[in-house]
Amino acid sequence: MERKRKLYSREFKQEAVRLASQSTLSLAALARDLGVDANSLRNWKREQEQHGQQAFPGKGRSHDEELARLRREVALLRQERDILKKAGALWAGATLPVPHAEIPVYLGASQALAGERAVPGATSSSERLLSLAFGPGARQPT
Repeated sequence: MERKRKLYSREFKQEAVRLASQSTLSLAALARDLGVDANSLRNWKREQEQHGQQAFPGKGRSHDEELARLRREVALLRQERDILKKAGALWAGATLPVPHAEIPVYLGASQALAGERAVPGATSSSERLLSLAFGPGARQPT
């Protein structure tokens, strides 16, 4: 079975090296406390001493994380934009297009809602749907 290599953030490595410099514990004891291998901590300390602030550049993961964060932000902004568009249309008094799933179906004149009309000449619910779909006076398929 292949062991998966542990990945540590740049901040974690920098803090571990800082603790190693300031601590009275041995490097091995500190590494054990941090849950890392002592050789890894030695390598991090050597790299920090050689490269200073440029130590631990990573392997491009921050770019991928930034891209994922930006994509989530774009999706959220699109949702907010759509909500504001609908709200603006309602405030302006305009009517929004009604998706087909939201078209009310009336079973007859006696069951029509207040202010609504029954579909004239329709005897079944399928005729009423066709009348709604094609509009008044339109020729319907047979």
